[in-house]
Amino acid sequence: MKKVEEIENYTLELEERLVELSLKVKNLTNKLNETQKSHTQLLNKLTHNLKNPIGISFSFSEMILENVENYDSEKLAKHIDVINSSSKYAIDLLNSFVKFNSVNNDTYSLNLEENNYSEFLNEILNKYSIKFNEENQNLFYQTEENLTLKFDQADLTFAFNQLLNNALQFSSENKMTSVITTTNSTHIITEITDQGVGITPENVPLVFNAFFVENTYTAKRKKCIGLGLTIAKKIIEFHKGTIKISSTPNKGTSVTVKLPL
Repeated sequence: MKKVEEIENYTLELEERLVELSLKVKNLTNKLNETQKSHTQLLNKLTHNLKNPIGISFSFSEMILENVENYDSEKLAKHIDVINSSSKYAIDLLNSFVKFNSVNNDTYSLNLEENNYSEFLNEILNKYSIKFNEENQNLFYQTEENLTLKFDQADLTFAFNQLLNNALQFSSENKMTSVITTTNSTHIITEITDQGVGITPENVPLVFNAFFVENTYTAKRKKCIGLGLTIAKKIIEFHKGTIKISSTPNKGTSVTVKLPL
């Protein structure tokens, strides 16, 4: 009787383990299917976004080649400019997608080094000050001195470039963008506030989604890619930080980045 009871207990335990294993396999299968679905959707969006600039470049180059000897020089210059801007958009899109894939890879890691965050940020802002001046815009920045932090310089540069580019591209002449960096007991806080076109309230939660764009074109009629904020958020979160956006249409946007000390 004891052996029979032991066999029954063993059988019951085995059945329970099989059920548990079956549920794990099912969950993993569901996750794999979701991942494959997500990858397919992203590739479809990438393909869709590449069709237009490649098609434009091809069409205009054909027009030039078919009648190259009789092409008016002014018209030729305009058409070459269209080909150039379309090609640049396609290259920027592919480079952004490569970076997007990189930060979403399981093997992705940061190259963390202790650096002077104040000097790092000021160096970026000094370069952008020139860009803002070229667009007849104003950039004001104020940073606490000698803030040190462990961070990946290349990746954090990429993230702040995206945020500052957005402020620049979605603002018009004579507008002000301010960058203020402060600290509390636990974090370095950098707030970027512009006076640009802003974002509608219902779209603010969506701006970090891959390929999401509220405005297809910037204030300078440059076509948006829709991956910059997605990548920036991922990089900041890899630094165990947070990024939040608040915005009012036609008044501007404020982006707050918090990085732990």
